[in-house]
Order: sequence, then C-alpha cells, then structure tokens
Amino acid sequence: MHSTKFTKYHGAGNDFIIIEDYSCHFLPLLQKKISTLCHRNLGIGADGLILLQPSSIADVKMLIFNSDGSEADFCGNGLRCVIHYLNQLNSKSSLLKVETLAGVCAGKTSNTLIKASLPKAKILKKEIALKTNHIGYLVDTGVIHLVIFIPNIEDANLMKQAKDYRLKYNANVNFAKIEKSLIKIRTFEKGVENETFACGSGGGAVSLIASKLFNSKNLIPISFRSEEIANYEIDRPIKIWMEGPAKVIFEGKYNF
Repeated sequence: MHSTKFTKYHGAGNDFIIIEDYSCHFLPLLQKKISTLCHRNLGIGADGLILLQPSSIADVKMLIFNSDGSEADFCGNGLRCVIHYLNQLNSKSSLLKVETLAGVCAGKTSNTLIKASLPKAKILKKEIALKTNHIGYLVDTGVIHLVIFIPNIEDANLMKQAKDYRLKYNANVNFAKIEKSLIKIRTFEKGVENETFACGSGGGAVSLIASKLFNSKNLIPISFRSEEIANYEIDRPIKIWMEGPAKVIFEGKYNF
C-alpha cells in the first residue's frame, strides 16, 4: 500500500488538494484516481488537485487538475493557495515564482492576504452576440473565459445558460454585474462542470473587461459566489494582479 500526505486549502471558497510531488511519482500511480480524490462523497473532496513539482525556471512547478481529472493550464485561486503553502513552509513572506502551463507567475503573502500575478491577459474576441440578447467577451487569463455582464446576477436560469455556453465556446463562463463599489460574479467552470464558489482567473477576465467597458478604477474588487472578495489590479500592458485570501482547511494522509 502507498500513502501520500496532502493539505486541503480554499481560496475565496474555491477548494483544492495540494500534494508535494517532488519525486514526480504521483501521476503514474494516481492520475486515474484524481476524480475520486476530488469527489465530495468518495474522496477528500475539492474543486481541483494541485501537484507541486521541481522547476528549472521558478521556485516550484504547479500542475492543476480539475475535479473530473482533466488538466488545466492555470488556476488563480489555486496559485494563491500554493503561494501561501510555500510561505508557510519557509516561515517568511518572500516573493515566489511559480511555473504553470500558462507561464511563470509571481506572488507573496502580505498579512492575511496573498497577492499573485496572472499570466498576461488577452482579449480573444469582443462583442459576441449571444442568444439571450447579451453580449459576451472571450478572454484568456491563463484559462479561456466567456465574460457576460447582465442586469440580474440571481437569475435562476443562469447556470443552464452557462452550461450551453461552456460547450459552445469551450470556456469557463462568468456572469457579472456591477453593484455599487464592486462587481459580483458567478462562474460555471470547465472540468468541474458546475458553478463554483469562486474562480480567480475568472475574476481577472471580468476585471479586464470591466476596465475596458466601464473605465473601472485600477483596483477592482470582485465578489464571488462565496461572498468573499478579491481585489484585482490591472497594470499595463495587460498585466493583472489579484489579492485575496487563502486558508488551510485540514491536513491528512491518503492511502491507496
């Protein structure tokens, strides 16, 4: 029997299993069991699983897998959890570089919040006419997102619409609404195939479109479905930083 230690985290309500895999032996043994590990009833339960591996170009390499076992290029909330995890081990708040499939990102812990950079953002397609008479924008913030600003963020049909858009555009789907001093968003995630409590790269995509459409301020607060808030700062040229919480939920050992 084999066993591996893990740490369960959440970033703004988006939860992950973090496993150190510096010998790179995990995938051959357990890749087919990732969906079971992430299962809410049969496993540890999480939106995704993160493996930490050696990197020749950064402090660590981060591999992220969705709860269905598919691999993703990037995850913003997952990145913040990794930054917090590494700084906890080092007992200091140093700037760390993390290699992802979408590029090298940086981050550090500041008091109780974690600030991290997203990969260079790209607006792939503007003003997509959707069948609901809304307008969509395709954005790449390490993961492809469809961003849709709507008047009613609590519409009961949103997730049904999101599922259709997810399949048509092969992207995560983010509905957004500006309310007073912040932007509320709801995200339907590819790989999870359901609404999640938060999506860090989705918040980045929404903040970028908001800055273009509404001349939003440089610091843009995003409120996720979890009701936790992350702040997004847009530098030029199209560089996005996000700052928000990351918390340890529990630690354990998984036997297989």
